[in-house]
Amino acid sequence: MLQTVDTLLRANDAIVKTVTSNPKGVAEALVQCQESAITLGTYIDTLDERFAPLVRTLEDYCENIYQMSESLSDENVCRKVSKKIQKQLTGLQNSIKYDMPDDKKEVVFLPYKASMWDSLESVWKAADEDPDCDAYVIPIPYFDKNPDGSFKEEHYEGDQYPDYVPVTRYDDYDLEARHPGVIYIHNPYDEHNHVTSVHPYFYSKNLRDYTDNLCIYLILY
Repeated sequence: MLQTVDTLLRANDAIVKTVTSNPKGVAEALVQCQESAITLGTYIDTLDERFAPLVRTLEDYCENIYQMSESLSDENVCRKVSKKIQKQLTGLQNSIKYDMPDDKKEVVFLPYKASMWDSLESVWKAADEDPDCDAYVIPIPYFDKNPDGSFKEEHYEGDQYPDYVPVTRYDDYDLEARHPGVIYIHNPYDEHNHVTSVHPYFYSKNLRDYTDNLCIYLILY
């Protein structure tokens, strides 16, 4: 969460510096900022009710983003709104840092074929036994490929893992909002695997934006 707010603060600083020289780029950046704020607000809304003021702050922030997007031709207005945003985000940053309980490090495992789970299991067990970690096993869908590289049928093997492995559905965990400390994968090849492909959302080039550490376990035959 703190990283998301840090990113929004940096974006606010960059936006106000380029609003006259690159209005199109600023407009696109504002949309991305609003989407990130909505995602973060949605996640915080699932927590304790006492954090509801943080959600309202994010709602107000989105309103200011909209006001700025409507005033890109007026640099003075944009600077005034930017100052409001700076104050909002700094307050939000402090509230998350000092008022919310310390988060355990979240460690996410994204296997795709159940038959390959043994390559990650020992690492998962170590994380699962660590009192400072919350470990999530999130099997992800994958596709067989046709000779021309197009996808065939989709597979999901989340029901094929050992009973002692708690499985989380991939559509029940928002990687962008949760931003886990570590993600483990064993398929780093993205679209370059000629036989199978995990769902494109889980390509390594995307996952690196959703974690501080993307760890790859290669399976050698």
